[in-house]
Amino acid sequence: MSTNDSKLFSSIKYFTTGFRDPTLESIFKQNGAIRSFYLTETTTHVICDDFDSNKSELEQAIEIYQTPIVNSYWITSCLKCNTLLPIDPFRSVDSNNTEHLFRSCTFANANLLHEDHYKIYALVTYYGGRWITNLNDSNCTHIICASALLINNTDGEIMNNHRNNDERLHTAYGIQSEKIHLITPDWIIDCLNANRLLNETDYHPDLLKDPNEPMDIDDEELDDEHNNNQSTDEHTPTKTITSGHRSQLITKNFFNQSDQTTPPPSAEPVSGINDGSNPPDSSVRKKKIFFFLLNKI
Repeated sequence: MSTNDSKLFSSIKYFTTGFRDPTLESIFKQNGAIRSFYLTETTTHVICDDFDSNKSELEQAIEIYQTPIVNSYWITSCLKCNTLLPIDPFRSVDSNNTEHLFRSCTFANANLLHEDHYKIYALVTYYGGRWITNLNDSNCTHIICASALLINNTDGEIMNNHRNNDERLHTAYGIQSEKIHLITPDWIIDCLNANRLLNETDYHPDLLKDPNEPMDIDDEELDDEHNNNQSTDEHTPTKTITSGHRSQLITKNFFNQSDQTTPPPSAEPVSGINDGSNPPDSSVRKKKIFFFLLNKI
């Protein structure tokens, strides 16, 4: 076996359009990939980060050669996992494709626990999102927080629900803006349930409540809901807290919670999601790919 055959991308012969990252392409080649300057039947992959702008050029790859079109994140993910990953989560698609719901989102972790970090990473990247380490990256759009940044009213000391001073969480609060949203993991799951991107303001970590504090429930709202429940069938389960009370949610260790959160009324559930660890696609193949990615991280 030659030296090149033993490299990670030795079986890849690629064509590029809408991909302009010379550093990454150089690493791609160093690991065995061979560039094709023309799209032919021997081309194994088309690398494209901007499908919409290059759609006409890509029609040949789709209709004639049926060559898979992936984004450059497939390359970096393969390098990170040191194996050739399935291409489905990394397919470069047009903006109307709903399978890549988070294709316009770039995520960063503020203070998720180690195990939750990798589960969320696998989930958002499977559905088209990107993941970065640096909170100050100019491409960042969403920072995932497991708790709110709280201030001790007694001495003004900054603290959070994990009872320690989290520098990354403090940084996240300092850079939040109209472009950079602070969210809890609930936003990701509820978006997948609703099959669309929901309003991030409903999922700000400040709406989380300390589990040691009593719930502040609106008596009038509960009375109205109680009256409405009396008119329903007696065998129909009822809720005691409406979905409007998102401040009652607790997301300390999101994937290890016994109770999952309730999406807002706009988030209509779809079949396939029962908890935070399952992808919402009923396809067995796509589930296998998701868990393959999860196990590789």
